Amino acid sequence: GINAEYGVEVLSDLREGNETKPPELQREDDASVRVCLDKVGIDVASGNIWSDYVNFIRDGEAAGSYAENQKIMAVRRVYQRAVMMPLSNVEQLWRDYSTFEQNVNEIIAKKLLEERSRDYQNARRVAKDYEATTRGLTRGAPAVPPQNNSEERQQIDMWKKYITWEKNNPMRSDDNALIKKRVMYAYEQALLTWGHHPDIWYEAALFLERTANLVHEKGDTQTAQKWKDEVAGLYDKATTGLLRNNLLLHFAFADYEESRMNTAECHKIYTNLLTVVKDPTLVYVQFYEVRKACRRDPESPSDLQESSRGHQVYLSYFTLLVL
Repeated sequence: GINAEYGVEVLSDLREGNETKPPELQREDDASVRVCLDKVGIDVASGNIWSDYVNFIRDGEAAGSYAENQKIMAVRRVYQRAVMMPLSNVEQLWRDYSTFEQNVNEIIAKKLLEERSRDYQNARRVAKDYEATTRGLTRGAPAVPPQNNSEERQQIDMWKKYITWEKNNPMRSDDNALIKKRVMYAYEQALLTWGHHPDIWYEAALFLERTANLVHEKGDTQTAQKWKDEVAGLYDKATTGLLRNNLLLHFAFADYEESRMNTAECHKIYTNLLTVVKDPTLVYVQFYEVRKACRRDPESPSDLQESSRGHQVYLSYFTLLVL
């Protein structure tokens, strides 16, 4: 996962010598910065990245009046995006934006600032709420297995409180994509430290699945499909990474793929799980239940490891044969 600190480093590297770079290289760097902002630009701590991006654009060479006007419009677009986000320095960004418009054209500055004022006030309110909601939250700690102590429980409760706050849509936005992006970013930041906790992965996947279903009901099937694929990607990241040995998360992943009629993927999940667990009995039981649900012809368990042949495996197998 990445965060605002990573974005600062990226932009710092790109700004070095920017004013002397050829135009084609400046365009490539600009595209890299926009990708970075798309990833971390909603982070409340990313305000300096937005400020640096403005300076990055200003540093670029602009030969002639047309190029200079293009630069002005580019700076304006960045400011207008930034001041509507709940950033820690949004008030300074608004002052800088106001000064920028005044210097460009005093006549149209008032109109442009009035048009953005409501969004800015909303962002300013949310930034203050964010500060109160996340006070005491620990970031950047290495991911370690559950310690089951009071400090850990307190921090997880605080992270879940913050995530719930994002789910409640403090931005008061009608944009499902923005709401989803903010909530999932909160989950991603939580998982940087709490990635060994399967409940957080599962809650994130469940939220994303429900959000995908919501936009599907509204008729946006393309976005819904994209987000449903992201659910599978999230499960895959968990079950091939820190929680590769977690049975329940694998089962949840397999159930999800089964619900999407992705039988081959479902079977692949169980097959992969069998390579990492010490006692595969429960995996076989669940696997054969899935095969039954999919109405697939059962395979004989004769090729199973001798040590894994518990009575539950055979009971599940024989039950399947007679149904």
